[in-house]
Amino acid sequence: MTGSFGSTNALQLYVVSQSSTSSYIRTTITFATPVINLSFQIWDVDAVAGQFADKIFNIQALAVGGATVGADSVTSDVAGYNTITGTGLSTVVLGTANAANNTNQGTIDISFSGPITQFSFDWSNDDPALGAQAIGLGPLTYTPVPEINPFSSVLVVCSLLVVFELFTRRHRNRGFRQLEGLE
Repeated sequence: MTGSFGSTNALQLYVVSQSSTSSYIRTTITFATPVINLSFQIWDVDAVAGQFADKIFNIQALAVGGATVGADSVTSDVAGYNTITGTGLSTVVLGTANAANNTNQGTIDISFSGPITQFSFDWSNDDPALGAQAIGLGPLTYTPVPEINPFSSVLVVCSLLVVFELFTRRHRNRGFRQLEGLE
């Protein structure tokens, strides 16, 4: 399942069968530090009647601070192989026709603006025959959010306190000089 990127490494997910159309596999990717502008592809989201109909749903990310957010964008590379309904947390992608494994026909593009610390999606078979199926998770593109060193915050606060102290001393000393008639 290369999404027409034959030389690109990817994560291939393959299921021989499942117990019901309500069974699913959740894939979760967690980042060591928050990221922004995440985009990735899921390849070969398609269907073969009497065997499988790929269903991708519950597409979400964990924002910095712990809120769950939906994808900012979910689109199909080539129309006719899957449908996309809903937006945000209610987005569902359903395979509708057979796509060739070495093309981008069943490819969907997903993006999150961020900052996020992880993302996940659920994948199931929506065909009652519950046959074998496979998809591929294409390359992830993102920008890491630089970590803020806790020492930097302390340095800023200390600098502000020094400036404040110098300012108040200057005004205090000026007031004493005026009282003593030196100014």
